This record gives sequence, structure tokens and C-alpha cells, in this order.
Amino acid sequence: MPTNDISNNQISFLVYAALKGNFNYFIFDESGRILQTNKLNYQIGSQQIIININANLPKGIYFLKLLIENTKAPFVFKMIK
Repeated sequence: MPTNDISNNQISFLVYAALKGNFNYFIFDESGRILQTNKLNYQIGSQQIIININANLPKGIYFLKLLIENTKAPFVFKMIK
């Protein structure tokens, strides 16, 4: 689970995976506007994922949405910058 705070323009979280795969992430503001998106991959086992956040985003509340392949529901986390 990601930390709630964006620190040094980064958000990090641990992934525990039985299989390797991909996920898309979206960072959006409180109004639902997508500000950043990308596709990342993960490997088998445990690993730390670090996402660099746009340094120009003002302080505020943002959300990180993870769409992991072969899963039905997205994961959404609230973040504070």
C-alpha cells in the first residue's frame, strides 16, 4: 500500500507478486482530472515500486489509481502533497 504522503516528488509502495505482470497507473486530482499516467511492470517476488510525481503539482490532495492486469477492480489510494 502506498504511503499517504508524496515525499521528494515520489510515491513508493511494495508489490508482492506470484507472477510477473504489468499495471497502469493514473494520478488525478480531486475533480477527477488525470494529471499523469504510465505503464509499469513488476517481477515475481517482492519489490519496491517508485513513481515519480510531477514536481510542478501544487500542494493538495491527489489520488493514485492502479489497474493491474488480470484483476477486475482497480486500487485507489489518496495522497497528500
